[in-house]
Amino acid sequence: MNYFKANRCLVITKKLRIKYNAFLAMSLIFVLSIFLGAFLISNVKPKTIFKLVGGNKVTVSVNNEYEEKGISLYVNGKRLPLTHVKYNIVSSLNTEKIGKYKIAYNIKYKKKEYTLYRTVSVVDDIKPTITSIDEEIIIYPCSNEDNIKVNYEAKDNYDGDLTKEVKKEIKKDKIILSVKDSSGNEKTLEIPLKKEEDKAPIITINGKSAIYMNLGGTYNEEGAEAKDVCGNKLAVVASGNVDANKEGYYEIKYEAISDSGKTASVTRKVTVLDPSKNNKVVYLTFDDGPGKYTSELLDILARYNVKATFFVTAQFPNYLNMITREANEGHTVAVHTKTHSWNVYSSVDAYLDDFNQMNNIIEQYTGHRTIYFRFPGGSSNTISKSKSRGIMTTLSQKMTELGYKYYDWNVDSEDAAGASSEKIYKNVTEGISRKEHSIVLCHDIKPNTIAVIERILQFGLENGYSFRVIDDNTPII
Repeated sequence: MNYFKANRCLVITKKLRIKYNAFLAMSLIFVLSIFLGAFLISNVKPKTIFKLVGGNKVTVSVNNEYEEKGISLYVNGKRLPLTHVKYNIVSSLNTEKIGKYKIAYNIKYKKKEYTLYRTVSVVDDIKPTITSIDEEIIIYPCSNEDNIKVNYEAKDNYDGDLTKEVKKEIKKDKIILSVKDSSGNEKTLEIPLKKEEDKAPIITINGKSAIYMNLGGTYNEEGAEAKDVCGNKLAVVASGNVDANKEGYYEIKYEAISDSGKTASVTRKVTVLDPSKNNKVVYLTFDDGPGKYTSELLDILARYNVKATFFVTAQFPNYLNMITREANEGHTVAVHTKTHSWNVYSSVDAYLDDFNQMNNIIEQYTGHRTIYFRFPGGSSNTISKSKSRGIMTTLSQKMTELGYKYYDWNVDSEDAAGASSEKIYKNVTEGISRKEHSIVLCHDIKPNTIAVIERILQFGLENGYSFRVIDDNTPII
């Protein structure tokens, strides 16, 4: 019994020893695996990747701004901040010129260098534009469809003006305009085409449509020209005559007929005046210009062959060239003031300095100086007193001694005070009716004056008044 127990204990002990040895072996393997794993991990290099944000290939429209998005860093698949990354960009990119450009990214990270490249394609993907002021094109039976005029303009964001490249195609009821830019972008514009019946001819009178001449003068018939609605010249038939030796009102009628039978007529009006019946003389004077309305005024005066006097300033430098035209067309150019500032009345020297500067400008534009002038506000103004008491008396004597002649006025249009065109007409026509010699004060910088000056001319001419320029024979008023 004791022997049996002893053998059993020996067997159990052996089993325990085997399990213990197995445990030790497993523990040793576990420990070795940990050390081996740590060893392997410590000797495996991390995987570092740099990427271009936005991709390696980018497209941008020409003339648009390119947005640089930079790079990103990934280590073992994880995106990291660029805290320790240094890089510079080398680029020749020009977004104003179509083409492909390469951008280089030179990167330094943990003592290593990397280089990435991005390709940027600059393209023109915008169509040109075609604009036209013609909402509709009207043609007539006399029209030549090959020469139909269309007003248009073509522009491109890259190629600029493409107007000359526009192709025109005429179809039954429309005109098609098309244009392509250098990148092949195409734009078309359709304009409706409307066919109408023929219209009456257009007749243009050569010279003036209203002529006033003195009895015994010479009338020169200048004729007229006519065109049909398509611009083709037509014959003109004139009828009527003028007897320059007989006072009265005459008409010359001009007629034309188109190929389709449409007719038109216009009339020139000629008035023969007897100057002995009315000795009234009118001197139209215009102050403060030249300005933006002076050219229109000169056109009206030329139409009636009326001469005037311009007391000029340099207030509006862009229109000083009008002084040359005034002189060339037979008007008198005189000094008003260069600055039109009341400070010219602060002293004799101040006035003379301003006066001489303006006279120099007149000489520059006409080739000669002038002896005629008008004081700002006239020779008897009240504002000058606030600058220097008695200055007007002194200046009047001084300028006369120097050989200059100044002219005030005896008819005021009141346009400087803001009078309406109707008020200006009334002031002038009533004023000149009461006087034998009228010097009329107007301003060529006032639109209301320009709007009514033709009516004033007609009134004067129809009533036999003589319009003259200021010269040495003009009475001092």
